[in-house]
Amino acid sequence: MWWRTCVVLACVTAVLADEEWREVITAQGPVRGQRHPSGHLYAFYNIPYATAPKGADKFKAPLPPLKRTEPFDAINKHVVCPQNRYIAALVPELSNTVMSEDCLIANIYVPDTNEKNLPVLVYVHGGAFVMGFGDMTTATQLMKTKDFIMVTFNYRLGIHGFLCLGTEDIPGNAGMKDKVALLRWVNENIANFGGNPNDVTLVGSSAGSASVDLLLLSKSTKGLFHRVIPESGANLAAFGVQRDPLQIAKSHAKTLQFADVEDISALEQFYKTAPMELLTADPFLERPDSTFLFGPCVERDTEGAFLTESPLTILKKAVLADEEWREVITAQGPVRGQRHPSGHLYAFYNIPYATAPKGADKFKAPLPPLKRTEPFDAINKHVVCPQNRYIAALVPELSNTVMSEDCLIANIYVPDTNEKNLPVLVYVHGGAFVMGFGDMTTATQLMKTKDFIMVTFNYRLGIHGFLCLGTEDIPGNAGMKDKVALLRWVNENIANFGGNPNDVTLVGSSAGSASVDLLLLSKSTKGLFHRVIPESGANLAAFGVQRDPLQIAKSHAKTLQFADVEDISALEQFYKTAPMELLTADPFLERPDSTFLFGPCVERDTEGAFLTESPLTILKKGDYNKLPLLYGFANMEGLFRIDLFDDWKDKMNYNFSEFLPADLKFETEEAREEVVKAIKDFYFNGQPVSENNVLGYVDYFSDVFFAYPTLWSAKLQVEAGNDKVYLYEYSFVDENVAVVPHTDVRGAPHCAQTFAVMDGENESLESPEYQNMRQIIREMWHNFIKTGEPVPAGSSLPAWPPTGANRSPHMQLIEQPELQGVLLEERARLWDDIYQKYYRDSVPPASPDTDSGDTAIY
Repeated sequence: MWWRTCVVLACVTAVLADEEWREVITAQGPVRGQRHPSGHLYAFYNIPYATAPKGADKFKAPLPPLKRTEPFDAINKHVVCPQNRYIAALVPELSNTVMSEDCLIANIYVPDTNEKNLPVLVYVHGGAFVMGFGDMTTATQLMKTKDFIMVTFNYRLGIHGFLCLGTEDIPGNAGMKDKVALLRWVNENIANFGGNPNDVTLVGSSAGSASVDLLLLSKSTKGLFHRVIPESGANLAAFGVQRDPLQIAKSHAKTLQFADVEDISALEQFYKTAPMELLTADPFLERPDSTFLFGPCVERDTEGAFLTESPLTILKKAVLADEEWREVITAQGPVRGQRHPSGHLYAFYNIPYATAPKGADKFKAPLPPLKRTEPFDAINKHVVCPQNRYIAALVPELSNTVMSEDCLIANIYVPDTNEKNLPVLVYVHGGAFVMGFGDMTTATQLMKTKDFIMVTFNYRLGIHGFLCLGTEDIPGNAGMKDKVALLRWVNENIANFGGNPNDVTLVGSSAGSASVDLLLLSKSTKGLFHRVIPESGANLAAFGVQRDPLQIAKSHAKTLQFADVEDISALEQFYKTAPMELLTADPFLERPDSTFLFGPCVERDTEGAFLTESPLTILKKGDYNKLPLLYGFANMEGLFRIDLFDDWKDKMNYNFSEFLPADLKFETEEAREEVVKAIKDFYFNGQPVSENNVLGYVDYFSDVFFAYPTLWSAKLQVEAGNDKVYLYEYSFVDENVAVVPHTDVRGAPHCAQTFAVMDGENESLESPEYQNMRQIIREMWHNFIKTGEPVPAGSSLPAWPPTGANRSPHMQLIEQPELQGVLLEERARLWDDIYQKYYRDSVPPASPDTDSGDTAIY
């Protein structure tokens, strides 16, 4: 039985031996470290991280380390770089060391743990740049936490490491280039030891402290470390950088009995051939000028240089650069924004607030944004969501943009101020739900007050954003869910930009206006904003919500040559696999039914739904947050259809029913004709549509698209208990506004109030009257953003109380704003009567086994 005992003992011994050693694969080959006497670490000593050039090349940058095939036993050989032997004999830590030019070795201390991705601490030893070695001090007690890795190392010293002649063979900073080589070795290899190359802290003491402070300034170290601890030494110290390295080299050569110092070739040759004992003869430790003579230097600007400008110059440039850039930490990682050309803002462009699903998932709700460890340069890449390319080519703002499905980005404009807790304005762009992008308009002039933050953003458009089948993969409202995701991102991150997440105003124009009015009604947005400014668009607009989204999807699929529309699975597969070029082929901008076909929808009541009841139902129930509302439109919104007048007037005379809004339904043909007659009598005096009554044409489209839906919604808001609805009509015009064709009348076109608030192309060239109007409306909007009232107490502007259920009072926004009574009383009464009888409400997509048809005549 004795042999069995021997086998067991041998096995135990082998296990114990394995526990005493740890092998790691490096880029140069395997290395084996031993358990440290402390018990909680493994130590890998003497690992070559670079190769020191020798002989005449000894002042050059380090060479790569040699590769090995056999395991390297990384035991302590006490190797140090050449230095003054007299001083070394007096320093206890340097006793029993071996000086060698082949000294570029690292020591890796790894905790006894199976954890990976540990932080890394790289220690740069001190010693006046003339003495010392990597393991002169250790940190085994600090490492008892067993949650980081430590690296120490040698670098060339004294004249050997810091002679700087600016020649090809002696360019300077050999010792600093050793440190860069070490950092690159760590970046390449430390993951195999269990470390995280993206989580490196650099620490140094005395001359090592000055070193890490200099490494911080060198372009050669970018991305190689992430935190710095300089202990008792700085890059601006007198000893930190030689003042005149060539003069220093000449002076010292004279002390070594070399006279021909003005001949640089001869001087170079002297140093290259001098024995190491001569180069280390003077320790330079007792100089009265606060230097140790040789140290880092500013090099000539040649390839491989470590430092080509003085630390002071770099730091001053950094101050200027810091003034040009501002870094902010977000939940996804740091972002860097640049000073805006206006001078009073910092702009952070292109920040992903969510991730757009792609491929077959492209109609689903947005995913969270990806996290980053490296700073994200938030510069403008002009990314927009996919949209019709023909229309984009005609819109100046969309020129030079880049269409991408990966388009869910936000732009943050932050005033140049140290104030915190600023109000936040989130702007939702318009574009009929089919076109546009976040920065289509900007508000840098409004932001000259430097007392609020503004956010603009992209969201998915057209079919991509608003196809609504009611299925798991295409539930509907992807574009609205993008907006909710943006608001949640703002809520989570805006405080770090200096904003107050509990003081957010939501503003939108046109389809963006209808959007913010719908966001007000959705339960998914509760608490995410606190005031609303819908400009020329309402939640009750015919284009605001699809009447029957499933029927719309079927009808449009037929126009795209897909026939099997009654099979919902097949219909879904068709849309999921259709290329984006096909989905954006139709811009939907010239439909006569006051819609743009695809838009928000009422969804089936499933998890994550944005809207499960129609806006009218929610408004009548009053089941939503009653927030301060600055609500209105321009007096001739219908001018946005004036370009179609010559074509449409004849079509309207032939079949006016085609031009009724999509949110009307009739049980009989007689009822429809009765409404058509009432409309013609009211807007066209019972006459054919012609040049003689073009203003009636403008008013008609003003009312069905924008004015009446706003007035109806405002009435319901007040009736539901909202006593903070401020109603207006923007009617300002000046001589620069074109007259309506076939008339001598001028009117404020679609979203004219938005254009007055937002930036103009060159406002200094505008009329004094328009400049004054801009000043007034910007003050009102600014007041509302700050206080929830357009004219707070104490303002010099005309008093503006909230409106009542009768839509009175309202503010007429003209050159001298004037508070007036009921807004568009007769026109609203006409549509009140029509919609009381014939309103067609929105419905969610029916289940696949349910008939989604409607018995009404459309």
